[in-house]
Amino acid sequence: MVVAIKASSVTAGAGITAKLRTSIGDNTAVDSKTASITTNGITYIKLNVNISADQTYLPLLSIGEVVLTTGAGSTATIEAVWVLQED
Repeated sequence: MVVAIKASSVTAGAGITAKLRTSIGDNTAVDSKTASITTNGITYIKLNVNISADQTYLPLLSIGEVVLTTGAGSTATIEAVWVLQED
């Protein structure tokens, strides 16, 4: 599974982190994989069932969200978020 995040007007400053979180709808979210947004364009959060480090995040729960954390002096405009699933 891949989450693609399209960002523009990126000023990295102290850093911008995108974190995938999932839940079953009971307000208890489980943190998953993260990626750093450093430039304009598309950043990917990738989970592969064949990679042992990614298996700790699987299976994903039914509700997903991408949470952005910005450090001092960091800004970005998020234009789109796509979830892509491989068969």
